[in-house]
Amino acid sequence: MSTATPSAQPSGTAFTPAQVIAALGSVQQHWNTLTLGSNPEAAIASLVAWIKTQPSFKDAGEEPGAVWATLADGQPAIFYVDRLADYAVAAPAARRVSPTRPMVPLARARALRQDAGPTSGQVLFLVNALDTVAFTPSRQADFAIAFANAGYPGVLSASSVTLENIVAAGSKPTAYFDIATHGGNGFNVYAQRDLYTLSSDTAVTADNYYQYHPEIRAAHLEYSLALLDPDTDRNLPQSIPVYAFTSAWLTQHMKFAPGAVFVNTSCFGANVYPAGKAFVSDLNAAGVGFYAGWTKSVDDLDADETDAYLIDRLLGEQIPSLNDLPKYVLQDSPPERPFQVNDILLELPKKPRDNPIRNGSDLTYDLDTSTQPKDLDTNSSKQPIADGASAKFTYIGYGTAQVVPLVPPTIAFVNVDEAAAPEPTLTISGEFSQAEGDAYITESNLPAAVALPILSWSPEQITVQLPPSAPQSGNIVVGELGVPSNLVPLTKWSGVYSLTRNYALSGDGSGSFSYSSTLNVDLRGDVHFWYQSVDGEIQVLDFEAVPMRSSTGTMTAKSGSYAGTASGGSEPPLMTTFASKGAVTLTPTATITATNGTLDNYFGIQASAMDSAAGPGCNRGSAFDFGDPDFAHYCTSIQAAASDIATCSDNRQGSSCQGNAANALPMYGTFDTVGMYGSDAVASFELELTPDYAIDVHFSPPQDPNADGVFLGSFPSVATTTWSATFGSPSFPPTGNTPALRARLAARAR
Repeated sequence: MSTATPSAQPSGTAFTPAQVIAALGSVQQHWNTLTLGSNPEAAIASLVAWIKTQPSFKDAGEEPGAVWATLADGQPAIFYVDRLADYAVAAPAARRVSPTRPMVPLARARALRQDAGPTSGQVLFLVNALDTVAFTPSRQADFAIAFANAGYPGVLSASSVTLENIVAAGSKPTAYFDIATHGGNGFNVYAQRDLYTLSSDTAVTADNYYQYHPEIRAAHLEYSLALLDPDTDRNLPQSIPVYAFTSAWLTQHMKFAPGAVFVNTSCFGANVYPAGKAFVSDLNAAGVGFYAGWTKSVDDLDADETDAYLIDRLLGEQIPSLNDLPKYVLQDSPPERPFQVNDILLELPKKPRDNPIRNGSDLTYDLDTSTQPKDLDTNSSKQPIADGASAKFTYIGYGTAQVVPLVPPTIAFVNVDEAAAPEPTLTISGEFSQAEGDAYITESNLPAAVALPILSWSPEQITVQLPPSAPQSGNIVVGELGVPSNLVPLTKWSGVYSLTRNYALSGDGSGSFSYSSTLNVDLRGDVHFWYQSVDGEIQVLDFEAVPMRSSTGTMTAKSGSYAGTASGGSEPPLMTTFASKGAVTLTPTATITATNGTLDNYFGIQASAMDSAAGPGCNRGSAFDFGDPDFAHYCTSIQAAASDIATCSDNRQGSSCQGNAANALPMYGTFDTVGMYGSDAVASFELELTPDYAIDVHFSPPQDPNADGVFLGSFPSVATTTWSATFGSPSFPPTGNTPALRARLAARAR
C-alpha cells in the first residue's frame, strides 16, 4: 500500500543516462548516512521523505520490499530493501561482484533464439550474480546439475539474471523456471498501479539506455538499486543501478510449457498485495501451472534450502559425489523416488530443521518459515500481519492435469505375472502422465535400454509385456517426453532344486526303485524399498518365488527290480523289472493345483498357503501384503509330475504291473508337497532373502507325506525323499538406483 499520492503519468523524458545513474546513486549515498538500529521502518520512512525533497525526483513511497520513486522526468525507479537482514552478516568486499562483464546487446540476444523443437520444455535457473552477499549462485548451479543428472532435456546451467539471458532463454518453452534475486512492490507511474518487480543483473549504461527506454515507458522495466545496510556495509563497493523487470517482460520474451512450474525464491514472490497477485495471475495466463514463492522477505539460506528440498524430492534423491544437494537438505536412506510438485509442497510445512542463522544464533524453524531477527527485519509490518516476522513459502496450483512436463514419471514398484498369456507381463505402479510414453528394461545403460510392448497405460499403472527377446531382468525405467523415471531393479535369482525318492519294496519279496528330479529354477521380482508418499513410511513388496518360463526341469528313473519268494504253487517266483526311460523334460508352470492333476510332465513352485501364525517366517505368499514383518521369507510348495519315466515288466504277463498286457507298461513319477500343511511344510522349504538380497534355503525336516503308499498298487512300499536347494548370487539387486546413477549409466555408453 503506497504511502504517497502518485503524481500524474509523465509525457516524455529529458534525463540522460548519466543523470539517471547519478540520481539512483544519490539515494544509496543518503541511505548510507542513516542508521537502521532497532527500527528499520523509521529509516525507510526517513529515506522516502528525503527523496521527495530532491530535485532529481518528484515522488516516492514505500511498498513491501521496496521504496519506489518517480524521477523528475517522469520515469519510475525502485530501491530494494528486501534483504536488509542479509547484509548484517560480516562479509569481505571480495564477496560483492563488480559489473565488469560485457553485456550482450538485446538485438544479439534476440538473434540467438532458435525455433523451438519438440521438447517438454527446458529447465532454467536465473540468479543474481552481482550481489553475492544476498545470494549464493553456486547453489543454483548445483540445482541445475541435479536436473541434468536426472535426465531432463534442455537443462540450462545457472545463469546471471540479465535481461539478455531471459530473452535468449525464450527460444524454447520453459518447463521449470527458478529465479533468485531481489523482489518487491512499487508504484509504476506508467502503469498507474503497483507492480511487483524483480531485479536483473543488466546495468543501466549509456550503451543500452535508449535501447531499453521503450520498455520503461511500456511498464515492462524500471530502474532499480539494491540498498545496502548502512550499519555494516558502508565499506563495500556500491550497488550499481540495474534494470528491474515485471511479469509483462517475462511473458513478452519467454514461453512456458503448458503447466510449467515457476519457483520464485526472491523476497515477496508470493505477497498477498494486489501487485503480487497480479504477477502470479499474469504468469498463469502465460501457461504456468504451479507458482511457488515467499510471502515476505526471506534469507538466502532459508530460500535455497527450501529450494533444495523441493528439487531433491522432485527428481529423486541424488548421489552426493555428483552434485551438492546433500549440503542443503537431509536425505533419506534408501533414497526417495521422484514425487509430484504439489505433493512435495504440501509436505513442506511439516519439515522442522535446525540451522545456524545470522549473528551466530542457532534457531529452530520450519522449512516454510524464515524466523529473522526483529531488529533487522521489516516483515512484522507487512501482510499477513498474523505471520509476524515469518516469511512462508506457499504455492498456487492450477490443476495437476495441466502439469505435463513437470510431473516426472515415477515408479513406486513393479510386479511380474509369470502366468500371463501369451507372454509374462510386468505391471508398473507409480505416477505417470495421461499421455502414453515408453517403458524400458536395461541391463547396462540407458542408451542400450530395450523397449517393452505396452498393453495398457494409466496415470497410476502401466502394464507391459516381457517378451523372451528382451532382457529378463534389469532396471525398469519409464520415459515421458524425453524425461526418464527413477530406475527400479527387477532382480533375478537362479537356483537348483534336487529331489530324490527311493522306494523300498516289500511284501512276498523285496526290491527297490528310485527316481530323481533336478529343477533349474529362475525367479524374479521387485524387492527394493520404496516410499508411498513424500517422506512417508518405507514400503517393500513381499518376496515370492514363482518360476520363470526360462526354468527347466528333468525327472530321471533308475532301473530297479523286485524279486518274490518261492511258493508252493505252480508259478515260478515273481520277477519284476523297472527299466529307466532316461531323463524326461518337465515344463515349468506358474500356477499349480492342490492335487497332482494330470500327469503332463510339469513342475511348479508356489506359496505354501500358510499363515505366519502356523509357522515361523512365512509371508503368506502375498506379493501385495504391505507392511508384512516376514516380507523377506517365502514358504514354498513343490509339485512335479512325469507320466513316463520307466517301464514295468514281469514274468506274469504284466499282472504285477497292474495290467494284463504282454508289453511293458509306463510308470509315472511325482513329487507333491502341496498337501503339506502345518509347521513341517513351513520349515521344509523356507526361502529367505539375506540383507544383500541372496537367497538362503532352510530345511527342517525334509518330508513328503505323499511318498509312502502302495507302489503301483501291488507292492507295499516305504519311500524316503531327500531334498536340497542352492541359489546363486542375484542379478540386479537393489542398489543406489537414483537419477544420478542414470547419468553414470548413460555416460558409460558414450
